[in-house]
Amino acid sequence: MMYPDNQIMQDVLIERITAQEGMIRLKQMLESCGEHEYGRVASAYRVCRSIADIIKGTNTWIDLCGNLRQAIFIYNQDVLVSERIYNNINKIAHNFKIICHGQDKNKLYKINAHMGLPKWMGKTHNIAKCYNQKPIERFSSPVGDFSLYNMTGFKYYNSQTQKALIQAAMNMPDGSTLLGCMPTGEGKSLVGLMPQLYEEKGTSIVIVPTISLAIDQSNAARRLYKDREYAPIAYHSELPEGVKSEIIEGLRKGELPILYISPEALLNSSFNKVVLDMAEKGQINRLVIDEAHIVEDWGEQFRTEFQLLSVYRRKLLKASNKKLKTILLSATFTKHCVNLLKNLFSEGDNYIEIRGDALRPEIQYYIDVNRTNIQRLTKLREIILLLPRPIIVYVIRPDDARMLKDELNEIGLHSVDTFTGDISSRIQREDLMDKWNNNDIDIMIATSAFGMGVDKKDIRTIIHYCIPESMNRFYQEVGRSGRDRIPSISLLLTMPSHDMEDTIQITSSKNLTVDKFIDRWKAMKTQIIDRIDGNTIWVDTNVKPSYIDEDEITGRLSASWNEYVLLQLFRHGFIDILDMEVDHTRTKNILIRIKDEIVDNLDALSKIIDQIREEDIKRSKQKIKEMKDLSTNYIFEDCIARRLKKIYNLAPPSCGGCEYCRSHNFEPYILRNYTEYMHGKKIIIESLMNRKHSTYEDYFEIKNSMILQYESLDIDSHQISIILESLLKVGVDSIVIGSESLYKKFDFGGLSYKPDRYCSIITYDELEDEYNDIVIAGTIAILYEKPNESNMNWNLYNLASRLMARGNRIIHVMDNELGKHPENQFVRNIDAIANYITTNISS
Repeated sequence: MMYPDNQIMQDVLIERITAQEGMIRLKQMLESCGEHEYGRVASAYRVCRSIADIIKGTNTWIDLCGNLRQAIFIYNQDVLVSERIYNNINKIAHNFKIICHGQDKNKLYKINAHMGLPKWMGKTHNIAKCYNQKPIERFSSPVGDFSLYNMTGFKYYNSQTQKALIQAAMNMPDGSTLLGCMPTGEGKSLVGLMPQLYEEKGTSIVIVPTISLAIDQSNAARRLYKDREYAPIAYHSELPEGVKSEIIEGLRKGELPILYISPEALLNSSFNKVVLDMAEKGQINRLVIDEAHIVEDWGEQFRTEFQLLSVYRRKLLKASNKKLKTILLSATFTKHCVNLLKNLFSEGDNYIEIRGDALRPEIQYYIDVNRTNIQRLTKLREIILLLPRPIIVYVIRPDDARMLKDELNEIGLHSVDTFTGDISSRIQREDLMDKWNNNDIDIMIATSAFGMGVDKKDIRTIIHYCIPESMNRFYQEVGRSGRDRIPSISLLLTMPSHDMEDTIQITSSKNLTVDKFIDRWKAMKTQIIDRIDGNTIWVDTNVKPSYIDEDEITGRLSASWNEYVLLQLFRHGFIDILDMEVDHTRTKNILIRIKDEIVDNLDALSKIIDQIREEDIKRSKQKIKEMKDLSTNYIFEDCIARRLKKIYNLAPPSCGGCEYCRSHNFEPYILRNYTEYMHGKKIIIESLMNRKHSTYEDYFEIKNSMILQYESLDIDSHQISIILESLLKVGVDSIVIGSESLYKKFDFGGLSYKPDRYCSIITYDELEDEYNDIVIAGTIAILYEKPNESNMNWNLYNLASRLMARGNRIIHVMDNELGKHPENQFVRNIDAIANYITTNISS
């Protein structure tokens, strides 16, 4: 089959059209194609871009061959090239396992390729799956509801976890916190977006790691909020003043639905006072933190604003009269991270936690251990020509990234760049991200700084030219690949004798020595800004400890270490952080209350901090040891999924292929994940039970059930729409149906009534599925099947009886012929209000 994108690439390769023209056409296709087609079209784009860059002198024929090899495998077809291209690639093609054939009558050359991966990679037969563009299927896509359809046009949720989280987000009470975990690619962003659809006024603040991600997500959200005066938007310091004024005006009017912002942009400017003022006026509905695991990963030292968000959230909660709702979302949570987030972002029992943890089934794991740097570098130079793009190569140090870039440039690869923490310019970082996202860079060599905000769906290969500091960090980084659900490759290319030393050194540098910790605390405590009372003081995070020369310029780094000290004392219960202000120099002044007098005894505090530090170092070393064991021993011990499950204990094991499984000839496998309320199910149930439904409130004062009948022997989509409108006008919380076949008749687009509240739709099979933990409470409509479906109708009746016994209110919706069938005698047992409510809806 010749795809249009393949034809465009082919026309460029035979020089029927220019490479620039091919790029323009393919760029248009990339902007409109689905996520599963994106990787295919992007491979054709990279071929055309390589040729265009060769003409400009910024790429080489080596770059082209790497992209051409991938396109041949993706399209699974030979390609034709012009004589000029053939002459330039013929002598280097063997490095890419590309085979050039003879010239045809049109003076074109046919080329193809074979996989030909080096023996040191081991068994590689499954790597072909990374090219065939077949996504790994989800287990189930549960039925949707009107709200989902109204916002997205979809009739089915991506997963049961997405459905459960959205139901919880729509029904969570004021002041509560929802923590949700669902696999990458299942649409967790919708959890923070959909509730705002039913808010008459106000804004949801969505915290994202980077400005580029804020802009990307706001652009995507705009498509969901059509016909609004104010559309979702990203706020950052570089916006024109006019746009900032429009955002503030939208907040004040309560008509700006979603605001995307980084923690720094929110906390380190006067804008945070604007948001607080709006919270006091009831205009801030919820705070959503996307990628909430970053609060643990980055919030302690590198970007303390992520943990200081907890202080600002408490201010918002107080300003909103405890109405603010908080949502924390991620695809991966460790147990330690969950405990940290719960302590920082929730109060008392007002906490809801829904987990749908799952390991990524797309990733194929490969490991190679080397004795010398020369051996490892030689293998990298060989394999990077053969693995599918885009590729991220992770290293520990910025110097390593620059060195590898030079090495790859030397072998002719120039579509390569580096992304490290040494890049201080925001404009430069954003430029690199734009080039990466727009397929203008094939290979990114990066430190762990290249992680936050990386959401490119079609990354095919992750190479670790190092040993990451923990299994968690390793998994986070390999998880940046295969987000289009198409298989991807992780290659851990290690030299343990060298890598372990580097990793330990880098990890150790993240902890202050005890003396420096105490010195910083002493400086902040003695050079206070103001004392509110005996134990409550304002401290300046910009003060210098005594071990830094008075004339030395320290800047933001020193302030971050001071914030680190305060956060450590806060997390261990020695102080409480009550408030925070940022002055015109962006210095943070923090109001603390001393909870434990030991902080006044520096000798005693030193001993405790020493113990805490030793425990932290011990944990870090254990994490590094786990990575070392992974890189040297696990081929003989167990599947990698079993090891990852120790980190992510709620995730069932799934493996796209690892050294252990391949050595035992085990095929890739995926186990279905559970959707489970870990905390707070009762909170959602009580919220639903307390909702009022004015239309039938008088009836429900008499009985907890009623019958709504319709006259039809063969119900169709039109009649279903009338029934749905009747139920939605009542304001039911849930509609239970017997089968998905009935749901297929639901025509949400045909409804003339647009409900002003959320109503979930649930099939009987969903309720009976042991993998699902579903909340069903409040006013519930039971939509019975045709009269001859007696088994299912009895199931529905028994379900209704159980729900009524728990205090729920039931509306039995049935064909008026149902009770006349002898198999359905249960109808006589329904203790409904004396007068049936009959709705004649025969078409």
